[in-house]
Amino acid sequence: MHAYSFSDSSWRKVEGKGELPGQRHSQTAVVYKDTIVMVGGMTNVINNTNDIHQFHFSSATWKKLKTNNAPLPIDSHKACLYMDRMIVGLGYS
Repeated sequence: MHAYSFSDSSWRKVEGKGELPGQRHSQTAVVYKDTIVMVGGMTNVINNTNDIHQFHFSSATWKKLKTNNAPLPIDSHKACLYMDRMIVGLGYS
C-alpha cells in the first residue's frame, strides 16, 4: 500500500503488519473512523472473496474481521459508508 502526501506531493510505501490480506484486485474499501475497511475482490483469475480486512492508520496494522451472515463472495462492487454501516453491492458474485 502507498500513501500520497498532499502537502509535499510525494508518495511513500506503507509497511503493514498483522493479518495482511492476500493480493487481490476489484475490491472496495471505505474509510471508517481511523481505519480503512476493505471487502471482497478477486484473489486470482477465477476466485472472488467476501472477506473483510481492517487497516488501522495509527499502528499500520491489518486485522481480518470475523462476520456473521456474510454476503456471497463479490468483486467489482461498490461500497459506501452510512453512519456505522458499510453498504456493499452492485458487483459480481
